[in-house]
Parts: sequence; C-alpha cells; structure tokens
Amino acid sequence: MKSQPAKPTERTAFHPTAWLMWIGAAALPAMLTRNPLYLILIGVAVGMVYAGLPGRRSPLAASWLGLVKLGAFLTLFAVPMNALTVHSGRLVLFTLPATWPVIGGPITGEAVLFGLSTSISLTVILLIFATLNVALDQSTLLRLAPPFLVEAGVIVAIAVGFIPQMVRSFHDIREAQTLRGHRFDGGRLDGLRQLAPLFVALLTTGLERSITLAESMESRGFGGNRAEIPAGHKLWGQAAVLTSMGGLAVGLFLAQYRPAWAPGAWTLIALSVGGLAVILWRQGQQAQRSSYNRQIWRQRDSWLAASAALILGLTVLGRLWQPDLFVYYPYPPGSPWPDFNLAVGASLLLISAPVWLLPGRTAPAHRTVIDERMASATAPSLGMD
Repeated sequence: MKSQPAKPTERTAFHPTAWLMWIGAAALPAMLTRNPLYLILIGVAVGMVYAGLPGRRSPLAASWLGLVKLGAFLTLFAVPMNALTVHSGRLVLFTLPATWPVIGGPITGEAVLFGLSTSISLTVILLIFATLNVALDQSTLLRLAPPFLVEAGVIVAIAVGFIPQMVRSFHDIREAQTLRGHRFDGGRLDGLRQLAPLFVALLTTGLERSITLAESMESRGFGGNRAEIPAGHKLWGQAAVLTSMGGLAVGLFLAQYRPAWAPGAWTLIALSVGGLAVILWRQGQQAQRSSYNRQIWRQRDSWLAASAALILGLTVLGRLWQPDLFVYYPYPPGSPWPDFNLAVGASLLLISAPVWLLPGRTAPAHRTVIDERMASATAPSLGMD
C-alpha cells in the first residue's frame, strides 16, 4: 500500500517557513515605529489572526494569552513612569512641587503619549510572538533551525515555553487545591498565608519538570552528537569567529560614525558576514542530525509568503526612502499628534492575510475534520485485520 503524506494538523495550517515570514513582516514595523496609529493597526491585524487560529482554545493558547494580558498590565506602568520622570513638552497637564526629587515638575501630555505608545508597542510585540507560538509548536521550529543552531534552539525553546508552562501549572494546582477545600478569597494577610501551599506546589512541580527534562536530554545524548575535532582546529575556529565578529563590529561603527570611510566599511561588513557564514556552515557540518519533514508547501503558503515579502519590502523601502516615515516623537520640536500615511496603513493591513487564507476559508474545513474522525475510528479495525 502506497503511503500518503501526512495531513496538516490544526496548528500547521500554513507551512512553518510561511509563518516565520509572516512574523518577520509583523514584527519589523512594530519594532521600527512608536506611532500609536500604526501600532494599533498592527495589533488589530495580529489580533484577527490570533482569533482565527484553530488552536486558540487550547491550554497553550490560554497560557500565552494570559502572558500577553500580564505583559500589557505591566507595560501600562510605562505611562505614569514616563510622565513622572520626563518633564518636557508644551501640553502641561499639572505641576508637582519642584522640591520633590525626580518626579517634581510639570507633567506633560507629550510624556503621557510617549509612554502610552511604548506600552502599546510592547503589548503588540508580545501578541505577535504569542500568535506564532500558538500557530507553531516548538518541535516544528527546531526542525527549521540550521545544524549549527540546533543546541541553542533547544535551549531557546525550553526557555520560551517556561512561562506558559508555569502559568498552566499555576491554574491546575489552584483548581486542584480549590477542589480539596482550600480558599484563596480571604483577607490580605489570610490570602498571603493561603497562597503559601500554592507556591510550594508550583515550585515542586517546576523542579520535578526540570529534573525530568534534564534526565531526558542526557539519555538522548544532548550535546554529544558532534564529531571529534582536534584541539588546534577548534582553537582556529574560535579565533576565526572572533575575528569575523570583530570585523563586523568595526565595519558597523565606521559606517555609522565615519561616513567618509563608508565604502571600506561596507566592504569590511560584507567580508565579515561572508566569513562568519562560512565558519558557521562548517561547524554545522560537524553536527550529526537527521530529521523527517512532513510539511507540504501549498498555494496558500505561497500567498502568505508573498504578502509577507511585500510588507517587508515596503517597510524597508519606506524606511530608506523617508527615514522619518515611522518616527513618532511627541516632544518639541516634534508634534504630539501622530502622522498617518495611507500607503503604510494599507500595507500593514496585509498582516491579517492568514485570516483570509486559513483552510477554513479556502476549503470546506468540516470535511477534513470528518475525514480525520473517520480515520481515527477505523484505524483500530484496520490494525486488527
């Protein structure tokens, strides 16, 4: 019987490469601008994508959404902090006594607006990465990592999943202790005392998970799948990496602060980047790695990649053509009222492309679900025949 390619699961509605291009297209303008109008537009588009994901109701999605809410709450402190510490601007809201250290002086509307734009920017970036982690699992991302980044990718994947796992464990432990009769709605002092067993259980669970993970990684030979390298070759490789990175740093410095030396600086940057790429490629050849790729590139992946490439291209060209296109600086001599470019706004709307390209919109999704249920129901009987 001829084997059939695996069908994409709910979390792999698009090819991982297309998802990575999308996150680059969404994150680049969000990191370049502090314009609240553009940031709100990006946030709405990313929110639409998050709401349209099939796995948005999973425990993982709930953990990431809780993390985004926590991050949004914490970033709101940037508004009063910026308003109390930066006393610049023409729109004076009120004035604190000048004798008060640090916070004394005029509280301006420009400081409030800049703090608010910073808060919106951080929240939007958190939402972008939360959407990526709900759309793709960590194992899929690790398969895309080049060989020389496999070990670092495993470490990053563990670090990224730490907080969502902790939030999920917190809710599970609290629910279990509530069923056992513990109450967490007492007064302030009682509430702190009642939270003690909750945090003890959370700490114990985290330690057990860490020990289990360490044993699993050790049993699978993590870090021991590289060929033996002579000490001299290893030393030369490390020296070459340091030389390339040093040349890159010097080239960037000269290109930024010595415009007259720009041709030589960019030549040094190109040589350093090329040398670093060759060194990393050689190091990747020493890693013994095998993987099984089940991903299929479809037409909707091409559309998503094309829209992401268009956003990236327009963003880079706009930044080069008009350096202040994404700049928002409410303090004098700037204006507290943000500018809005219709072309930029239209390009940012393309961030919502996954919503319109999801399989549920391009093809009848219920048929796939029914087919999967029938396959799972008939699998045991086929195995017994």
